[in-house]
Amino acid sequence: MKNVRFAAGVDGGGTKTELVLIGETGEVLSTSRFGALNLNSRSEEEADSALRGVADAIRNAEGECIMLCVGAAGASNETLRQKITEKLRFFGYEGPLSFVGDQETALFAAHGANSGAVLIAGTGSICFGRGENGETARTGGRGYRIDDEGSGYAIGRDILSAVVREYDGRGEKTQLSPLVWETLGSDRPEELIRRLYAKEDALSPAAFAPLLPKALAQGDMQAKTILQKAVEELFLLVKALVERLSLETGAVALAGGILLHMDAVREALTEKLKAEYPNLKVFPLETPASVGAARMALQKAE
Repeated sequence: MKNVRFAAGVDGGGTKTELVLIGETGEVLSTSRFGALNLNSRSEEEADSALRGVADAIRNAEGECIMLCVGAAGASNETLRQKITEKLRFFGYEGPLSFVGDQETALFAAHGANSGAVLIAGTGSICFGRGENGETARTGGRGYRIDDEGSGYAIGRDILSAVVREYDGRGEKTQLSPLVWETLGSDRPEELIRRLYAKEDALSPAAFAPLLPKALAQGDMQAKTILQKAVEELFLLVKALVERLSLETGAVALAGGILLHMDAVREALTEKLKAEYPNLKVFPLETPASVGAARMALQKAE
């Protein structure tokens, strides 16, 4: 075996977990993907499967892991960190370990240790940034029960709300309805509720967010209303943070499945931000947060 030393970074989210190994000079050695790693919203069995995959991949890699940095929602929770640590140790990872929020790994992927901000809209949503003086701040990201506006969960929830309102006669007709019923495999609201509130393998509202572009393509007015609400909420996340950290002439990276894969959301938000802050650079984040986590791991090891 070659005397290879590497750092490992994990981006653990509500949909998937990505592990990246990088060498001491920063080159990416490998990338692996596993299931969800969000103990706040997904089952413990899913998290176990993802963490077992992470531990196995590191153990089977050639060389020595000098640091593993796990970026995940809720990383500030000591109980959650302890639980993940115990599981990783149980599955065979014995090396150094650190935890940061997934917003921190995304920020590092976008700007390194420099000033700037990142807006993440995936299953959840949060804006996180660092000012010129090194001060950090966040807006949003308080969880789906009270926050996460503009996220996949919020968009999906609004889609389902529009559908059941139409079904009851409380709302306008929407092309979202046939799309939702087709996705569900049933046209009965009772079945939708049963799946959403199932004790095991519950269906997340976020699963319906990808239907929005399809309804928008059909010119659906309810879909347009949902789009406008999501864009406005995401804009407010950025506006509050940019003004708090004086980043009006800085840069904001857009990350997460909603912003990277829903062109209508990204384009409308970018236009709104540029109108408010003409000197603000807005760009899609092409470097994965898992790479940011691995770079942070390398920095911590050094």
